[in-house]
Amino acid sequence: MEVREGGEFVKERLEEIRKAFEGFIVEERDKLKGKGECRYELLNVYLFGSRLYNCSNENSDYDLIGIISGEPYFHGSKMIDVPTVLSDPIKIELTLYHIDFFYDILKKNLITAFMCLHAPTHCVWLEKIPSRDFLQKYPLSIPALQKSIIQDASHNLAKSRRLWQAGDIY
Repeated sequence: MEVREGGEFVKERLEEIRKAFEGFIVEERDKLKGKGECRYELLNVYLFGSRLYNCSNENSDYDLIGIISGEPYFHGSKMIDVPTVLSDPIKIELTLYHIDFFYDILKKNLITAFMCLHAPTHCVWLEKIPSRDFLQKYPLSIPALQKSIIQDASHNLAKSRRLWQAGDIY
């Protein structure tokens, strides 16, 4: 695995992510029950959420987006909780996107894909496929990106209101 930045903390978390990812593969194989093969490779891992937006606190979890290749293809995303071995446990959630689905959301100019590909280097935990390779295949469309940003902002506003009403704002 090529670790770009982050030192020992990121290297240790990537090892935990790798183990959780292997568990995911076993679960997916069990679901197939001999009807096909399950082979996945973890390609890229991006830090996302409050830690990307620089609004985290000491209790914030780590939200990660992982790009995977292999078979079988799945549409959408799959979430994995990553167990950690830290003395002060932190929560790590890894959301997986199949590379073909990631290309689909990139082609549609969804903000999530562009935020991963333009993340600061400390938020790129693993990168086997460079961002420029993704971006060369599907260049930016400003009108489509504007639409995506408006949808994302609307979603985040609704989420903020729910958290505010529940008293769960830091």
